[in-house]
Amino acid sequence: ETAVPPQAAWEFLTQPGQRMSWQPWVTSVEIKGATGGRRGVGSANHCMHGADAVVEEILDWRPFDYITDRTILETPDGPVSVLHTIEFEPTASGTTIHYLFGPPATPREMAAMEVIGPAYGEALRGAFPDLVSQLESEFATRSTDRGPGPASGG
Repeated sequence: ETAVPPQAAWEFLTQPGQRMSWQPWVTSVEIKGATGGRRGVGSANHCMHGADAVVEEILDWRPFDYITDRTILETPDGPVSVLHTIEFEPTASGTTIHYLFGPPATPREMAAMEVIGPAYGEALRGAFPDLVSQLESEFATRSTDRGPGPASGG
């Protein structure tokens, strides 16, 4: 839950440079396949975790509603592919951000996710307070930096 509107939450969560501020295990993010510099379906995030990269292929891009990607994790037994959706649910006081994961497609991926999944889930849950704090702080700063509104005329 956050007090910011879905548009602000979307912008913050989909900007590659923001990931490192609330996901401390991400060391950098590169965008690949962004046509004309625009991210969306067909582009991919290459999230660096030290020397290792996690590739997030964007499959569905619905600004302010949700983004779905295929996250590809390298493991000692080969790559594991997981469907991942971030959904932005408007509420009366802001937004509920949902992180959703699809089930692994193969028995090998299921076995790998039984090991990886709990640690990743715990890391995300641990990062959410920082995410919400940064979202709300940035939104408050933007709101106060807008300057005076338009002059009323007569």
